[in-house]
Amino acid sequence: VPVAFNPAGIVLLDVCAYAAIMIVLLIPCLFISKVDPAKTVKML
Repeated sequence: VPVAFNPAGIVLLDVCAYAAIMIVLLIPCLFISKVDPAKTVKML
């Protein structure tokens, strides 16, 4: 069965997936960076 292979489409899909994953990983980092360690220890 012949399969159409488009390398540019695969690279574009990889780049889009990489960008989406990096954005999803960046969101929690933004919240964590606002936490002050001194205040966190005082609360305990």
